[in-house]
Amino acid sequence: MREQMTNLDNFVSDQRTVFEQRLIEYKCTGTISWDDKSWAYGEKGVAWLREGNNHGLRFAYFDKMKGIEAMDVEQSYVDFMRAVIILETFRKKSVPSGAALEKRLNVMRRWYYEMVQMTGQMHPMYLTVDIIHAAMKRHKENSTSAPNVSDYCDIAVRLTKLIRPLNLTLGSIECENKYPYRNATHNTEKRKIADMNGEDTDDEKLISIRAFMCIIEMIFLAKTDSEKIILNFMLLLIVTGFRFQETQSLKIDALKKREITDEDKLVHAKKHGLPEYNLGIKYLGAKKAGWRIHWLAPSSIALVESIFDAVKELTADNRQRLKQYRKSGFTDFLPNQIKELQGDLVEVSELEGYLFTGSGGARANSGFRRSMLTAFSAKKIEISPAKVDEISRVNKRFYFSKSQVNDFVELRYSKVKAFDEGFECTLVRKDNGKQHKFRYEDLLFLVPIGGFGIDVDLITLSNPVPIDSWPLRAWLGSEAGRKSFFEKFGMTEDDGGRIRMGTHVPRHNINTFLAIAGVTDHLQAMLMGRVDITQNKHYQHQAESQSYKSASLAVMALEKDLEEEKEITLSKDDQLSLFDSEGEPAKPVPPKPPTRVKEAEVSRRINALAKMVKNKASSGVDAVKKQGVIVVDPKLSMEDNLKVNMHTMGESRQEVSKYISNTMSSTFLPELKNAHDKLIAAKKEKQAKELIRRHAKLHSMEIGSCTRDVARWGCPFAMKCQSGEPCGYFTLTGRLDELEAVTARCLSKQHEVKELEVLCKADPSFELALKEQREALIVLEGFQQQAYTSLKDRRIVPLLSKDKDNPLAKIVERIEEQTLIGKTPKTLADMFFIEQKRIERAAKQEEAKSD
Repeated sequence: MREQMTNLDNFVSDQRTVFEQRLIEYKCTGTISWDDKSWAYGEKGVAWLREGNNHGLRFAYFDKMKGIEAMDVEQSYVDFMRAVIILETFRKKSVPSGAALEKRLNVMRRWYYEMVQMTGQMHPMYLTVDIIHAAMKRHKENSTSAPNVSDYCDIAVRLTKLIRPLNLTLGSIECENKYPYRNATHNTEKRKIADMNGEDTDDEKLISIRAFMCIIEMIFLAKTDSEKIILNFMLLLIVTGFRFQETQSLKIDALKKREITDEDKLVHAKKHGLPEYNLGIKYLGAKKAGWRIHWLAPSSIALVESIFDAVKELTADNRQRLKQYRKSGFTDFLPNQIKELQGDLVEVSELEGYLFTGSGGARANSGFRRSMLTAFSAKKIEISPAKVDEISRVNKRFYFSKSQVNDFVELRYSKVKAFDEGFECTLVRKDNGKQHKFRYEDLLFLVPIGGFGIDVDLITLSNPVPIDSWPLRAWLGSEAGRKSFFEKFGMTEDDGGRIRMGTHVPRHNINTFLAIAGVTDHLQAMLMGRVDITQNKHYQHQAESQSYKSASLAVMALEKDLEEEKEITLSKDDQLSLFDSEGEPAKPVPPKPPTRVKEAEVSRRINALAKMVKNKASSGVDAVKKQGVIVVDPKLSMEDNLKVNMHTMGESRQEVSKYISNTMSSTFLPELKNAHDKLIAAKKEKQAKELIRRHAKLHSMEIGSCTRDVARWGCPFAMKCQSGEPCGYFTLTGRLDELEAVTARCLSKQHEVKELEVLCKADPSFELALKEQREALIVLEGFQQQAYTSLKDRRIVPLLSKDKDNPLAKIVERIEEQTLIGKTPKTLADMFFIEQKRIERAAKQEEAKSD
């Protein structure tokens, strides 16, 4: 035990020496101490702890984390954590980021909590394998992210390997990752896709159409310069897909223009009205990507240039202030207008427009004055007025000296930013362990402190700073409980929900576009400034989602229907809808005025039957809609099968002739087929073709079809075919509903015959009628047998099935896919997918034409 305690003391002493030496190397001696309760890193950090984000490494206590309570930490364990952090920081050439160090600190915090709970001990020498594994288990039980838990466990294992050789613990702490979560296998990916439904898509990581339109709208609704700058910042993120810190550190001269020298490309640019130059944005890529240039698509050049021009104009005053500060060595912070005021004292209201601006909230001007006074008296500034004139009990005037105003600007910076020598008004970024300094005045996006305020109560014009991610997330609605800029204008999603958009969402959006367009992984990584190609999949939300397909399928099906409709010669009024509401009868084909015939020749009974048939709306389309099935002849094409079942073969003679040629058989126009076959056998093709053309009129009836042009000339026989009397113009069509109709007519005719037989026994004058009806029954029974025969070699196929013989199988498959997903275009990626599919389809059509 004594050995372990001695080893810990030596370990802490060695790392403390390293800590002090490094401070000397960075020329930061005295800025932070080993014994500080926390070490700030980020913009407030010093030496190796300085970078772009504001955080802190707290040692003496830790806040509540998943599964563990907040707790103070015993001093020996505090020193142990500090020593491990320093060892981790400098054991390699590149210094890890503050976020990486905080992860390691969180691991050791969990160890401490578990050690106290299990043993009551607080010294690091009591750490055991069981304690470390228990900490892993607790994290697993309180986390919903398997990859997060696995990363935590991997860090824990690496730390134990680092500590073991130092002999700091009483027992061995050789442990393993109990909850590994590695890259999914190919089969796992397949299973994930198979199990997916429409709600599995990561739409929250994509920009909704409504959110994008709101951002564009807000650029015109924004009133203050700060609001306009922030919205242009978001618009540039959407266009480029940059990370937040990459856009935050963009310089004012980041645009790189190169003239197009290739003659062919130059001609193409002029032809399509595109810029005659290439434009790129130079930026410092995150995650070890280094300095790079993002070359823009020609169509986005004008937009990006307008963003840069607008922001340069909006930030001109901020940039001028910063240049003044730096020129004076950060000693002169007074605006020229304040310097020119007579005397040394400045009344607080005289600072409006030069040092402060704002609305004052509900109290308006009096509230604004109060806000300015509060800014001077705030913590870490604490400047009291040099003079107060009390005109009345409620009317007072507060004066500050010019030196106090000057001090205020410096203290205001020091309160939120690191302002030590050499780093005043400087943004620091780390790239592969190397620090890069960006002067504020060189940055494109600058917003005065307070510029993120939704109600703009107080903006400190004298202190321009780079855009910060934390208030921006709140501004965009991704911070629960905080009012967003969308809410300020009453903007919501289409469903009335809150618009939420994080700063990293535009990057997911662009990468999803690239995946939809089929850009290869290595090109995606290059275009997105990504070193690790395996990270692509975390941004490709379309790759595993069918939601985009549902959106596009509906559009493609609609376009196809429109294209096909142009080729149909049947007038629109003559068409029968396949998609009428259930139970709604289809409109009968309106006949043209027929030539009137003498009705004296027609018996009253036949006339009544004709009238009944004429008024009854029945067609093949009605039958298909009612029964939901069709009969499919394998010898016929998909088109002809549909025409047979629905009896919609077209209006022109050419179309009907083609239909008759393809479908006539021993059950459909058998006499015409025999005559046609004889002419073909005699090598009289022209006469055979003309024969079919003469008979190319098919008028649909309840039973069968008429080859006479009844729409023009009417029926001189009062549709006697429908009652079973022979007619040379009549033919069965092979529709499925014919069998039902003929069978029903046969049963009705049998009943009529029986009634007439009874009447005939009582009155012989009914013998002629009985004879006619018996003959009609024979004809109808012949029709029934013919209908059975025509269906013998055909299959009954449900229309709402994916049967290979179902002509609508592909449509059904699409419908099922859309039903499964149940989504309409919601995000920009949905719309991009639709456009991409249109482009691909057009390309295939062009390719087919060229072949």
